[in-house]
Amino acid sequence: MKHNDLHLGKILKFLTLFALISMFASCNSDDDTPPTPIDEEVAFRVDLLKIAALEIKEAEDEMLEIYGTISSKLRRDNITEDNTLWSVAETEAIGVGVSDTPLVSSVTYTIASSKIAAGTIEVAAHLFDYDGGGDNPSEDLGNEKLSTPLSNITTSVTYQIVLNDSSGQTVQLTYSITRL
Repeated sequence: MKHNDLHLGKILKFLTLFALISMFASCNSDDDTPPTPIDEEVAFRVDLLKIAALEIKEAEDEMLEIYGTISSKLRRDNITEDNTLWSVAETEAIGVGVSDTPLVSSVTYTIASSKIAAGTIEVAAHLFDYDGGGDNPSEDLGNEKLSTPLSNITTSVTYQIVLNDSSGQTVQLTYSITRL
């Protein structure tokens, strides 16, 4: 029996040593690295809110007849996503006075959370004042744009773009960008 006990003792030592080595090997594997976070999609909405004339020449009465284009772009990496928020032809110009004129338009962009730090939203406005046509050409109020880093948007932020022509007429466009 002593010989069998000796064999049994060797087998138990071997199994114990094997179990310890297996345990150390599994603890030292690359499984200790944290899991890769899921790259979630984050949405940002651009809302046109209003437009107002800040300065009107005396000859224009109390309203400017505004037309043109307002657009937005999402820029990330080498990709640009363009959208037109508002576009009105010369023949359909809207009256804008010193009181706010509502503009209702929006667009939503989606971007991976890992790309937010390098992403921007740009809003551009190229507006004109229609002066009746004929010998009175339209006045170019300007082509202005404002670029906002997405990392600056954590809730909702309101922005203004101011456009003016050389004759002293000034228009202010108000919009917001909201992180959804």
